[in-house]
This record gives sequence, C-alpha cells and structure tokens, in this order.
Amino acid sequence: MTDKAKKPKAIGIDLGISHLAITSDGDLFDNPKHSQYEERKLKHLQRLVSKKKKGSSRRKKAVQLLAKQHERVVNKRRDAAHKTHDSWLTTITSLYLKT
Repeated sequence: MTDKAKKPKAIGIDLGISHLAITSDGDLFDNPKHSQYEERKLKHLQRLVSKKKKGSSRRKKAVQLLAKQHERVVNKRRDAAHKTHDSWLTTITSLYLKT
C-alpha cells in the first residue's frame, strides 16, 4: 500500500459562487458556465419558436428542439458535478462542507 492509502485524508470544502468549490488544500474548482456557452444556440432556437404560428406542427418541432437544447445544458451541468464529486470521493476519506 502507498502512504496515501494508509493515511486517512480529510479536507474541508467551501461552496461558493465565483468558484464551484475551494478545498482546504487550496484547490479551486471553477464554476462551469454552460449556459453562457450555449446561450447563442438557445437564443437562436427561441427566436425560431417565437416566429412560428401557435398551434402549428412546425412550432411543435421548434419547441422540441429548444427543449432538447435546454436538456443538453442540464446534462452538461450534471456531468460536471458528478465528475467533481467523483474526484473528491476517490481521494478523500472525510469530507466537511461549509455552505
């Protein structure tokens, strides 16, 4: 076994706004700005929806495309959160949160 595996590692995590989290070790986890990156595509799709006639089949298709794009943003956020949490759980034995 390595020294890291023998010694339990405990860190504190401070959740923030400008950074997703800051650990007591000094590691910074940036807050991913997925909606800002996808904003151009969302604006375009929203414009397409607004220009379609209410009740038309083309509007329904445009709404489905817009919903799919929103879902992509949500999935990216979830993926980033899971990857961050997994990286903590593989290296840390005790975790203390400050919100």
